[in-house]
Amino acid sequence: MIKVLASGSTGNAYLLGRILIECGIPYPKILKLGGWITPKACIITHSHNDHAKSTKDVAKHGIPIYASAGTLDEIDPEGKLRKAYVMSPETPYQILDWTVTAYTSKHCFGAFYYILEKDNEKLIFLQIMHRLKKTMQTSQKSILKLIIQRKT
Repeated sequence: MIKVLASGSTGNAYLLGRILIECGIPYPKILKLGGWITPKACIITHSHNDHAKSTKDVAKHGIPIYASAGTLDEIDPEGKLRKAYVMSPETPYQILDWTVTAYTSKHCFGAFYYILEKDNEKLIFLQIMHRLKKTMQTSQKSILKLIIQRKT
């Protein structure tokens, strides 16, 4: 089950079990809103502040960060983030108990949307709607959950 911690132009953060999706609000607020559950991984769609504001703080706490090379370069141009993993498009990655596949988004430079799969569940996480039709056509399995950032 996904828990919405924050959604909108002032910051985005979601918990899917121990996976933090987006970290656009301060890390202490992520912990508080998440019921003091410490994330074990963080996936970021793109480098805009409302999605990635606390990336460096999250990484300082030893939480691995997963994103595109472009996103990581924009967040951390010096390349000093510990445990930052570059994801390649259309390549499945095992992140905790989910298989996560990134797909290129036209939202901005380095942006991804994600399909996350575990057992019989399939979740699409995207920040904008223009890719939804192609995503639905590409998907082989039924989509059980769809999370889209709401516009505020």
